[in-house]
Amino acid sequence: MSTYLADKAENLTVEGSSATFTYRRMGPQGGVPLVLLQRFRATIDWWDPEFLDYLAADTT
Repeated sequence: MSTYLADKAENLTVEGSSATFTYRRMGPQGGVPLVLLQRFRATIDWWDPEFLDYLAADTT
């Protein structure tokens, strides 16, 4: 069982003209989003969940 919020985030999708893109939203709403991209053939799950939780933390 994972203790990371990043592992429990819902997968969302958007349809592009040539592909379907999957993304997750974490952290506080509003402000400027941080977009993390993967290299070719990587998956959304390759990001370290502890790192994602740190980035998504509300530090205001």
